Amino acid sequence: MSSITSGLKALVVALVASIMLILLGIVYFTLMLFVIKISTELIGYTLDGNWATIAAGLITLGVLIGSALERRV
Repeated sequence: MSSITSGLKALVVALVASIMLILLGIVYFTLMLFVIKISTELIGYTLDGNWATIAAGLITLGVLIGSALERRV
């Protein structure tokens, strides 16, 4: 009986962690999109929305993968 309970606890923890990571990814993506928009306006360039979205997505992907693969010292 305790193995079922511990399995359900692990499932709940994994579900909560997944939801938190998805929400943090969305927040970080939105922040990167804002930074890219402001940066391009500062240099006097108008960036198409599609390119801004791709750039923000790639930056977010790189940061999330980099943080997941970070070596613990």
